[in-house]
Order: sequence, then structure tokens, then C-alpha cells
Amino acid sequence: MDNRPLTFVHEDLLVRKGNQLHEIMLLLLGFYGVVYTIINFYTGQWSEMYFVIPVIPGVSIAYLLYAKGYPLISKIFNLIQVIFSIGGLCLITSPKTFILSFFIPIFIGTLIVFQGRERKVGYFFTGFTFLVFIFLLTTDYHIGPPLVEDEAEIRREWYLNMTGAIAFSLLQIIFILRLSNTIQNSLLESRENLEAANGQLKAAIDTRDKMISILSHDLRSPLLLMSSGLELLRPSKLPAAMSEKLIGDLTTRVKQTITMVDNLLLWSKRQADVVQYEPQPLKIAAIRKIISDYAELMLNAKVISFRLIGEEEGIVEADKDMLEAILRNLLSNAFKFTPVNGEVVVQIAKEKQGYRFSIKDNGMGMSAEQVQKLSSGSSFTRLGTALEKGHGIGMQLVRDFIERHGATLEILSEEAQGTTFSFVLKEVSTNLQ
Repeated sequence: MDNRPLTFVHEDLLVRKGNQLHEIMLLLLGFYGVVYTIINFYTGQWSEMYFVIPVIPGVSIAYLLYAKGYPLISKIFNLIQVIFSIGGLCLITSPKTFILSFFIPIFIGTLIVFQGRERKVGYFFTGFTFLVFIFLLTTDYHIGPPLVEDEAEIRREWYLNMTGAIAFSLLQIIFILRLSNTIQNSLLESRENLEAANGQLKAAIDTRDKMISILSHDLRSPLLLMSSGLELLRPSKLPAAMSEKLIGDLTTRVKQTITMVDNLLLWSKRQADVVQYEPQPLKIAAIRKIISDYAELMLNAKVISFRLIGEEEGIVEADKDMLEAILRNLLSNAFKFTPVNGEVVVQIAKEKQGYRFSIKDNGMGMSAEQVQKLSSGSSFTRLGTALEKGHGIGMQLVRDFIERHGATLEILSEEAQGTTFSFVLKEVSTNLQ
């Protein structure tokens, strides 16, 4: 992405295009110089040839200057030698030959090839060329009698001059139209880049605001509670039984806070696009242990029935850290929105595409509108059955990490009936030792 201001970007574009046109005009002038020299040689028009033939070495010198990195000097040299050549031909031929028509492409070319810092030089030479044109158009001065007097010869000269001038002008017009199209595309690309940059900036600001909110409230509050609990554990302040219960509660609270910090760190890395997907073969047995360990932690905080059913053997391809974050957050949601004495069931089922992991609860459920929000990439927060608070980060991570696995988060839910989240991981046939 080009981060320079648009003015400089398009200024550079105009300079490049101006130089390209100058290079094209040098090649065309060289070609026309050769053609007109040959015609004048075979028709015996030696005086005209004397004004045309210097164009060939002049173009060569201008091209050499351009190639050596002196575009401005090349443009000025080329313009002066062309004006000299056309002006000289005007003074030795009849006005009826319309040799003056070549000043039209000279005007157009001068305005285009001088761009950027050269623009003032271009304006000066445009004015100078215009004065020369007016002088030649209005003067009766000639160097000797007009060389072309025969009507047939005048028509031939008129045809050649008009054809050459029109061809030059049409090529320049085509170039201008292509330049306009290039500038429009550049503007569109710049606008898209700006919109992308604005989107990244807005995301960064939203990330900062959300992190401040989480750090100031969701993280600070449990730390304060743990601090108060530890204060109560001082000797002689609580009976042994109550101390044991408080220690259990504090342990659960610490683990929940660690989970929240893990989510926050993962979410921050995801926002910065630094989370790498690193798949590896994982045994179903190892994944079952991850599920069981986390469910045991959640069961210490709320009396809920938990079952882990389905396949016990097999291998899937997954990023271990991402899969842990997926399962941790889906289980946390299930326990959060399931009332006391409710049930959470995790099922691992073999399918044709791989293994389907389903996390089902019989809790609060969601409305069709809420399901649509989650499915479309949005998130929302609400209190759990025990007034547990959320921050909306968990489901964002779940959806993103599942998509990184080439899978889709499927949601089935009905209000007051419960919710089922499921996704499929690819099977791996490799045997793990």
C-alpha cells in the first residue's frame, strides 16, 4: 500500500506518463523524419529535406539525453528542434500545404510531457510555441519564393501534412484517454486503500477500547474478589471447613480469570493478525482429556450434569492451541447458560468428512435473531443463569479459529430449550506412536 498523500501519488503518475509520451513522440518523430527525408529525396525537394533531415540526429540526441537521466533537457531540446524544423518549412513552402497543422500535436504534446516540477517549463514553451504559431500564421514573410506552386504538388503536400498531423494528434488523444483511465483506476485503488486503512484504524481503536473495558472491569473485579478472599484466609479468621470452601472458590476464580486472560491475549493477537494456523495430528483421546479437565473445572463452580460421549479413538488434523480455545469457550458458554441441575453433553461422532464435535446444553437457548447474529459474524453479550458476565470475545475466537480449520460453526438453538454448537474436523489416517 502506498501511504503517501494522493497528490504526490498522482503527481508521480503524471510525470511517468509524461515521460512515456515523450519517449513515444521521439520514436514517432524519428520515423516521420526518415519517411519525409526519403520522400523529399526522391521528389528532389532539397530545400525541404535540409529542414527535415536534422530531425533524425536531433531525435537521437534527445533520446540519448532521456536515456542518460536528463528528461527535462531532452524535452526542451526536442521541442526546440521540432519548432525550428516546422517553422523553417512554413517559411519556404506555400501556406496551402497546411504545414502549420503540425503545431496542433506540438501544443498537445508540450502540455502533457512537462509534468510535476517541469510544469512551469511546459507552460513557458507552450506560450512560446503559440507565439511562433501566431507569427507564422499571420506573416507574409518567406525565405525566397514558395517552393510548392503546382496544384497537384500542393494537394500531395497537404495530404501528407494533414495525415501526419492528424495521426500524431490521434495518438496523443488515445494516450490522454488511457492516462485518464489510469488515473481513475489509481483513484479507485487509493480510495480502497484509504477505506482499508480506515477500517484497520477503526478496528485498532475498537480493540483498544474493548481491552480497556475488560482490563478495568472484567479482569479487575475477580482480582479484587480474590484479594478479599485471601485476606479472609488469614489465621483465626475463618473455620477450617469454610476456609476449605473458600480455597476451592478462589481456585475456580483464578482458573476462570486465567481463561479470560488467555482469551484476551488470543483475541488481541487475532486482531493484529499474528495468530498462525499450525495443524498437526491430534488423538481423539487427547482431545477428550482436554474436554474432561476443563469440564471438571466448570463443575466446581456450578452443579450441572456433564456427559462426554461418542468416539474414543481416532485422529484429527487441528491446531492444538486453537482447538483448546474453541472447546474451552464453547464449554464455558454451555455451563454459563445452563441452570443449576441442568445438563451439558459433549458428543464426538464419526462422519464421512471426519469427526463432528457437538456441545449441547438444555439451558437458556437463543432466539432466531441471536442465532443469525452469531452465524453472520456478529457477537453479543448477556448474563448467564447465575448472572455470569461475558465480553463477546470468546465466540469471535471460536468462529474465526473454526474457519481457520476449514470448517463451519453450526448452531441449533431454541429459546428456553437449549443450544447445540458443532463443527467437523478432518480425519487423519496417520498412526501416532
